[in-house]
Amino acid sequence: MKTTSWLVTLTLLLIAKSLPAASSLSLSQSQCERLRETRLQMGLLGLNVANAQTTRTPEGGPFLPFRIRSCKNGTCDVERDHLPIFKYLPGHPDANAEGFVSFPNINLSSEQELFGAAANRLRILAAHGACDVKLLGNGKSILLMYQIQDGPPDLAVREDILTFTENDQITAWQRVSAGGTVVANFQFQPRDSVISER
Repeated sequence: MKTTSWLVTLTLLLIAKSLPAASSLSLSQSQCERLRETRLQMGLLGLNVANAQTTRTPEGGPFLPFRIRSCKNGTCDVERDHLPIFKYLPGHPDANAEGFVSFPNINLSSEQELFGAAANRLRILAAHGACDVKLLGNGKSILLMYQIQDGPPDLAVREDILTFTENDQITAWQRVSAGGTVVANFQFQPRDSVISER
């Protein structure tokens, strides 16, 4: 008998507690909004992870991580973190006169925890049929095919492919846009390790 990890159990409890006790129509709308919020959260967390070492952007300076303040009604209130982390690396091409380099203020371990929670939340919502998502897979690897694709074809999400360990930790994520382009392709290391982009 497989035991459910505390993360999945906690996620189930939070979703169940927050769902309204109204009609099935409002329930499905609420689940659809949560699914959209979770997809957005995963995309923003993925951008943070992919740019954790980006010290130079076209706008100048390091990548500015996304911070999700709150989510409701299918969207999230997001701000950018303008406070960098300074590392003494005098030979780095982006070092200042004192030898310090500005890095994005990103804690990869924390981002992995947040991403894993969002991935499990997405899996649970899809299993309950939120937004008519088609869920295919064997439990460890799943394909989520979305009926509602918000945004232009290159940005709208057509599908997410998620792979989990036996204890429900995420090990891989691939996102495909409505236009068929792979827009994210990550392999996650075991907990307490960093995430790497393939």
